[in-house]
Amino acid sequence: MINVCHERLQEIRRKPDIVYISFTFIYAFRIVVHRWLNHVRQELEDSDRDTKNITWSAFHANLCQSKDAELSLLDISSMLPLFQEEAKSTAMIRHSMTIIQECVSFLNPGQIPVMACDQPLYAIAKKIQWTWPDRYGENLFIVMFGGLHIEIAAFRTIGDWLQNSGWVSALSQANVASAGTAESFLKASHVTRTRHAHQVTACSLHILMHKAYRQYLDEANETETVRFPEWKEMREIESPLFHFWSLTLKLELIILIFVRSLRERNFTLYKDSLTMLIPWFFALDHPNYARWLPIHVRDMLALDNVAPRIATEFEKGHFVVHKTHSAFSSIAIDHAHEQNNKLVKGEGGVIGLTENAPQLLRWMVCGPEMARVVNEFELSQESIRYEQSKGPDIRHHEQIESKQKAFVDQVRAFTDTLEEMGNPFLEKSDDLLVLDTRDIADPKVAQTVRNIEQIGKSQYQ
Repeated sequence: MINVCHERLQEIRRKPDIVYISFTFIYAFRIVVHRWLNHVRQELEDSDRDTKNITWSAFHANLCQSKDAELSLLDISSMLPLFQEEAKSTAMIRHSMTIIQECVSFLNPGQIPVMACDQPLYAIAKKIQWTWPDRYGENLFIVMFGGLHIEIAAFRTIGDWLQNSGWVSALSQANVASAGTAESFLKASHVTRTRHAHQVTACSLHILMHKAYRQYLDEANETETVRFPEWKEMREIESPLFHFWSLTLKLELIILIFVRSLRERNFTLYKDSLTMLIPWFFALDHPNYARWLPIHVRDMLALDNVAPRIATEFEKGHFVVHKTHSAFSSIAIDHAHEQNNKLVKGEGGVIGLTENAPQLLRWMVCGPEMARVVNEFELSQESIRYEQSKGPDIRHHEQIESKQKAFVDQVRAFTDTLEEMGNPFLEKSDDLLVLDTRDIADPKVAQTVRNIEQIGKSQYQ
């Protein structure tokens, strides 16, 4: 089995379509991201304007509300009785795939089953597909990488990039988070808080970069000035510190584009954003995701030929779970599964039951059923609200005034803190400096920063 899987991995890595990316398509979505950054910058510069749809989620939810004319049906999400055995084994994953095939065949005859896994289980499932292609082949079973776990891994990757940069200290001094909470962002211990911290960081870096550009325009002669893109490229060559924080902003935006593909159910953006993200897993030494995510991208690109019906459904947005009519609120399959897990566990979960086999079995069977009842109740309430009003409430939960004001205050405070430490985009030194202590990094680190993107791309290709 090991030899078969090793040969299969080598064959996949030689395929040229792994590094495919729709540059025109992804460029259009980058423009939208910069529209959000410019929107935040203009709101902060003009104190008389109303703080409306400032946060990342609220801004994009507002765009979705203006585009979506029809409301799609909500997805039904439930769990099967739980397994007592450890999941991380070939026998257990193969048994799970068999059960999934039988359930899908019963509920929707003729459909190819789709399963989402985190990285360790995805690796096992793919090896099963390659070892038993007649039963679980890629044309008979679709195995997906869990989107939530990809997001967590991406935030941990950028956490490695920001380690010892002074970012944690800056967040703490700006009161965006306490010292301990800010430190936890490096490991993405709480994914929502981590995402929020990087949204605040991206806005502040964008504002400071434009302040540096305006200062450059004020100091230079009109005949000698260059446009912002050329100035940015020139400064990245001149200053390692400028280059480091420019790359930080770029990586944060790539991660946010990936999350946006899930929230908006945009399958094309999902594939392209993953292709942009994978080189960073290579460059920052996350071998498991660097090894298996290209295989997932290759599978998704091949769906048109391998499973056309599944490809059609994915293009319609059915590769994620749509649990509410709220705009910009779709979630990955593994994210929905984690929410069901939380419902099943409830208060205490399995604690105190492991020594009592009958009670444990009762909890394993009844827990998912209780979660199903809760989900059905929530869906019924959504239907009642829809019938009793002119339509469902499609506002995102961040589209409230208190959330917008809090976000603006945090961006302003973090921007002021970075300026007090020294705007990294104004630095003239040839050294790579730590934000808070102004310590000089090893020249080898500065050289790695210079070449990090090329290192990742060359390893990926």
